[in-house]
Amino acid sequence: MASWELSPLYRHASSVLLPDSHRLVSIHKDRVVLRNIQTLQVLRTWALPLPASAPTRSSGDPGPSLNLNLTVSPCAPFLILVAALKHRTAWVIHPDHEGLHARLDVGNEGAVAVEWAHLGPEGEPVVLSWSAHHLRLSLFRLADPGNALSIVNPKHSHPHGYSFRPDGAFLAVLERHHSRDVIGIYSTSAWSLMRDPNSDLADVAWSPCGRYLAAWSAVTDYTLHVFTPDGRLLSTFSPYSSLSPPPAPTASSRASRKPAAPAPPPQPPQLGAHDLSRRERSTAPYVGLGIRTVAWAPGGEWLAVGGWDGKVRVLSRAGRWAVVAEVGLPARVVEPVVRGVA
Repeated sequence: MASWELSPLYRHASSVLLPDSHRLVSIHKDRVVLRNIQTLQVLRTWALPLPASAPTRSSGDPGPSLNLNLTVSPCAPFLILVAALKHRTAWVIHPDHEGLHARLDVGNEGAVAVEWAHLGPEGEPVVLSWSAHHLRLSLFRLADPGNALSIVNPKHSHPHGYSFRPDGAFLAVLERHHSRDVIGIYSTSAWSLMRDPNSDLADVAWSPCGRYLAAWSAVTDYTLHVFTPDGRLLSTFSPYSSLSPPPAPTASSRASRKPAAPAPPPQPPQLGAHDLSRRERSTAPYVGLGIRTVAWAPGGEWLAVGGWDGKVRVLSRAGRWAVVAEVGLPARVVEPVVRGVA
């Protein structure tokens, strides 16, 4: 068996196989190299105009990493996105053209993630950039990369807190404004905000049909909401709402109370409805935990919700998003998982 060892001069920081399956793109120092996957012959190279303050290297020393991220667009012509988050810049490269296709300035505050988005309504690729400290989410269209759409105060960064409708016409983003969570729905022509009754949302997901939007709370609460794109709340699912503690009495309610009657004779303690529900549900293993994962069925007719209580619940659109099935899973899976075909 033969083996080869590349010298440090020819080591590549990262490599990605283009979906056309016969070309490989990689990063070597400050250059992007496109090769034939079968012969490894160099087809084309691009030099990245990094700032002059970038660390210099000797001819034989690869030097410190430039922290360049390499991703490929999800569809043809499979554009290449190279992000230099440290230098607050990203470049788009066309694999069949010489020179850089576009340059994106992600902002002076820097970015924590830069990713390709789903295709827009006109079929053009879009780049999303999340700035540091949750200041804004920028949407770059390659037709006009200098004018980016900025969404202020996104609650989460990639990969959470945003979802595209399957046709790419709308983008839903979790935002935080005035200590409240809101869902912003953005289109090419206008945008609107939906106010949510929950105060701590974890993520959102469009249904495959694009008619519904699911938003669920963080792990500290088990609450899921189903919206329409125009902001109407269709249903709220919270199986353990009865376990919430009763509200504290206010000063007015305490003042309106009548004088207390003489204490009755001592009796054995009795469990109220609140304590009985706790005992029946046996919440000891997962107190304070809620939704773990949410998934839509391919047609958008059902919505599966998996919680930290070890149960998967299926909600049905025909039943106005009520639970139609509940499957309990063991705390520990000892048998191998087998995927079946229905």
